Amino acid sequence: MDVTTLHIPITDIVTGLNNRTRFPAEQLQSLADDMHERGLLQPIVVRPHPTGQGWQLIAGERRWRAAHLLGWTTIPAIVHAMDDRAARSAMMAENTHRADIDPIDEANGYAAFIADFGVTSAEVARTVGVDVQRVNRRLSLRSLLPELQTILRTRPELIVHMELLTRLDRNYQHAALTTLTQRSEVRLPEFRRIVHALLERQAQEAQLSIFDAELLGGHFAEQLQEAATGGGRLRIAHLPIDPRFPHPKVRERRRFLANQWRDWADALALAGFAEGAAAVYTLIEVCIAEGRIEANESEWVGRPAPPHPLAAEDADAQDSTDYPSGSACGDGAL
Repeated sequence: MDVTTLHIPITDIVTGLNNRTRFPAEQLQSLADDMHERGLLQPIVVRPHPTGQGWQLIAGERRWRAAHLLGWTTIPAIVHAMDDRAARSAMMAENTHRADIDPIDEANGYAAFIADFGVTSAEVARTVGVDVQRVNRRLSLRSLLPELQTILRTRPELIVHMELLTRLDRNYQHAALTTLTQRSEVRLPEFRRIVHALLERQAQEAQLSIFDAELLGGHFAEQLQEAATGGGRLRIAHLPIDPRFPHPKVRERRRFLANQWRDWADALALAGFAEGAAAVYTLIEVCIAEGRIEANESEWVGRPAPPHPLAAEDADAQDSTDYPSGSACGDGAL
């Protein structure tokens, strides 16, 4: 690959490869002020324009725009002789790894690259140096309502909220949009519950009108407000409980969930609730084995194994039942 460094007239350089569409004025002015004080620390990257006239920008559009603001007539540039695919790959990779990348611009860039070069999302991921799950998650954002995409452009911290919404059809997305626009803050755990409730309704109902979607979204917003006013968090469902069971104790929020579950299962077993304890032990084993939760098993070293939850039951009733006692996570883990 031929590489040369030149001072090129700014007016001879054109854009056209960049999937980035937003260049906030205040950020450009800040960059221009820095370039005025310290100069250009990193040259831009261009290639000879495919038409044979001038140069096409590959990387450094913000620096090029800042140079325009400063009134520079030339700019240092590294010249690479690249074909279209290599040039687009370089531009896309640079944008993807920027901290302030717009998620919608990123998604549109991936989609355009796939369409233009007939590649898969896995090939895009290898090209830009990210995992394929990120590429697929970003691509899914293109299914969002335009209003939701606009919100994401201005509030990129809502990226996970928006990725959840891609599982909904457009009218159910409208319900979530109503909730988001009526609430200045929606905690992610609460929003997950809302999306789960919407998914359940979506599976049960063929369609949801826009009017009903607005009413539903407003209902969730009211629930969030009531929960916040009461100092609590939104709950979509309240599960049935057995008041006879000893109350679970959360000793420390950062303590592994599996360890706290085991404490409670032990308490159930000691209190004589054999079947309840067995159910919780089974849940812990399955979740650890499937990698859904983690346990700090060092807390269990030297700790006596809990009594078998059904030890007091009729032996004949247990012959066909195998309740786990820790085998999935090591000897005596549970």
